[in-house]
Amino acid sequence: MKEIYGLSDYDVTHRFLFNYVLELPFGRGKRFAATTNRVINGFIGGWSMAGTTLYRGGQPFSLICAPGFCRNYITIGQGKLGRPSFIEPRVAYDNNVSAHTALEGSAGFTPYFNPDAFRPTKDMEIGTVGSTLHGMRGAGFSQWDFALLKNISLGTESRYLQLRFEEQNVFNQMNPGKPINALPSRAFGTITTQAGLPRQIMIAAKFYF
Repeated sequence: MKEIYGLSDYDVTHRFLFNYVLELPFGRGKRFAATTNRVINGFIGGWSMAGTTLYRGGQPFSLICAPGFCRNYITIGQGKLGRPSFIEPRVAYDNNVSAHTALEGSAGFTPYFNPDAFRPTKDMEIGTVGSTLHGMRGAGFSQWDFALLKNISLGTESRYLQLRFEEQNVFNQMNPGKPINALPSRAFGTITTQAGLPRQIMIAAKFYF
């Protein structure tokens, strides 16, 4: 059991999330231009900003065998894909590179982990690689989202039109995904995906009543 013990793929040990809303101090009843006329207030009043900032550490990941390559699925509830084994004598499998270096096509490309440290299992052999790869995690994740809001009064305090300009992933941060984890894939140990989405811009209107 010691060999297969490990963290869950969903473990996020460190996570920082900051949400904020800021009403801009312009227009009637605000700090600046508090007594302005209705026309000017229509332009400068009712504005606010909101946003979300997220930072989190990387998540553990597991190694599996493609169907037919690890014939050990009658094991301790490990699933039909099975787990590979370490090549003996064991060699270091952590290449100690950044996730961006392990991206397919990157300059100075190096796999995220050493693919030559693992092998498929033989018939009815229980894989020696744990449920997650001990001591390694995928890349961390960070994202900034932002919204600019404009409330237009429609006669009462509870009835207004809200115009919204929103950006998700404001800085177009590229967050690498997890490495290819299926043996014997050609890209085993290579990162080919992106976590999250590129920058997205949305314009919307909401009617509150």
